[in-house]
Amino acid sequence: MPRDPQAVSRFVERFAQVMVDAGMPRIASRIFIQLVATDTGSLTAADLAERLQASPAAISGGVRY
Repeated sequence: MPRDPQAVSRFVERFAQVMVDAGMPRIASRIFIQLVATDTGSLTAADLAERLQASPAAISGGVRY
């Protein structure tokens, strides 16, 4: 059964907020959780930018963190 992309997105945002509350930068938290939530365990920068609706520059900075 395929996963609901909206449900995954809600999970990513909620879990990332917990990490932000603990002191991690927001974009880095969102990237980390998006990678944890993916079936393959890896995503390209373009995939991350699309799924997180973030700029390539934001993805680059978050991955660097």
